[in-house]
Amino acid sequence: MRLVITVLPVEECTFLVEHVFQCGGEYTQDVQQRFQAQFPDTKVPHRNAVWQLIQKFKETVSMYDATRSGRPSILTEKNVLDISDHMLQSPSGNYPSRLVSHMAWPIQL
Repeated sequence: MRLVITVLPVEECTFLVEHVFQCGGEYTQDVQQRFQAQFPDTKVPHRNAVWQLIQKFKETVSMYDATRSGRPSILTEKNVLDISDHMLQSPSGNYPSRLVSHMAWPIQL
């Protein structure tokens, strides 16, 4: 079985937290139906995902991820454009797999 992790937008997370707390902390069928009505193009999150969201909110009182320590990313929009230009102009088409696996195709400029 393949695990797929989906990050919900803040608007959807906020909706879920508000409605779960309104229902006494339970992720009820009513909350799921309201979520589906409010966000018809989004799959209703699994109860475990909502439980983790509620736990995170109780601990941090926030929908946002905490700032992580470590080396910051240097992949700017300019760097992505430079890389994609280089890849498009390369006659061999031999790209390092670590580079290709991180690129989103097609690149829209």
